[in-house]
Amino acid sequence: MSAPQLSIVLPVYNEERVLGANLDQIRTYLETIEPDFELVCVDDGSTDRSAAILEEVAAKDPRVRSDRLPENRGKGAAVRKGMLAARGRRALFMDADLSTPLEEIPSLLGALDSGYDVVIGNRHAPGSKITRRQSLLREVLGKIFTTLTRLLLAPGVHDFTCGFKG
Repeated sequence: MSAPQLSIVLPVYNEERVLGANLDQIRTYLETIEPDFELVCVDDGSTDRSAAILEEVAAKDPRVRSDRLPENRGKGAAVRKGMLAARGRRALFMDADLSTPLEEIPSLLGALDSGYDVVIGNRHAPGSKITRRQSLLREVLGKIFTTLTRLLLAPGVHDFTCGFKG
């Protein structure tokens, strides 16, 4: 089987309420912008029906691949496993809850196609609209992490915690 043009990695943890509908939405959207795609879904040890939903969808659609971590190891572990399994010429990951609108995918792909090796979404860029807020604790911890990371590792990166990267 030849490598697809695009791999989208979805780390999944306890998303049963929205997972089926969101997978349908992602596949329908991708068919309009890049029909040669794969979805690499990695369940991070969910305790709900998320893993079963992923397996059901993967059994019906060969473009969907389902994998599972045996226990919850965190989003980073699920993203890593998915990215290592991705076969696409271009690969990105996004949150399964679709906190980043699907309509942002072409912009990220355009940046990759223009020569950038890595593209990181930024919820604080001019014109960004945050419609679903995280808890105050998560927002504060995210800001502390981003500030420390910018100071110590990558001064030009403004939003390390955004769940949309390629």
